[in-house]
Amino acid sequence: MRIPDQILLSIKPIFAERIKEGKKTVEIRRMFHADPGDSIFIYESKPVQRITARFKVEKVIHYLPDKLWDLTKDVNGLSKEEFDSYCTKPGMYVAVYIKDLEVFETPINPYKLENFRPPQNYKKFDTELLYV
Repeated sequence: MRIPDQILLSIKPIFAERIKEGKKTVEIRRMFHADPGDSIFIYESKPVQRITARFKVEKVIHYLPDKLWDLTKDVNGLSKEEFDSYCTKPGMYVAVYIKDLEVFETPINPYKLENFRPPQNYKKFDTELLYV
């Protein structure tokens, strides 16, 4: 049996808010690897710079942008213009379906950890981050 990964995912505050409000239940990424059951921690980029929520991965699908839009347009929380401006490079994109969302009452300040650097996209981490 596989042990689920814990992944820190960097997200712009506007999109993190849509996730926390339940308006965005799928996260679209160019490069991302996660499996169902993995825990994703949302690191909101500037100006927030905090870990504000966590969710479990329900499922992950990979498609070219046109097909991915068709499959996720009602749940990805993006306008067609936002989607198209993100999906500019050729190739497959990833849709990560969100379940069991937990919004933290008190966001985690990861900068209390020595040598913390926010991920450009995402990174796996150990449980040390949870106790900051």
